Amino acid sequence: MPFTGGIALKGETCGAVSGSLLALGFFFDPTNQKGKGKAVSFIEYGGMFFDRFTEEFGSTRCWGVQKHQYGRYYDASKPEEMKLFMEVAKESGKCIEVIRKAVLIASDIILKNS
Repeated sequence: MPFTGGIALKGETCGAVSGSLLALGFFFDPTNQKGKGKAVSFIEYGGMFFDRFTEEFGSTRCWGVQKHQYGRYYDASKPEEMKLFMEVAKESGKCIEVIRKAVLIASDIILKNS
């Protein structure tokens, strides 16, 4: 939950980005035998994810992704803005779309490089 609203409701890195980068880091960790094990690979694959996500959503920051998806930023640190965002997000499904796409990008990188 600390990733919510762009890390502690600050509008910074999108939680879908943080979660996907964590997954890539765990998978490609040089000590993890599931990954190829090259020390630089997890950084390289994280960069690939970052670039593809940015290409898709215009930013990796929550505020920028929201602007791309909704045409504006909802400041989650303000209760009225958070309530409005939750309503709009639930109705449109656009936040779930971001999460789904982030998972697909990360899984594509894992499948193509393992």
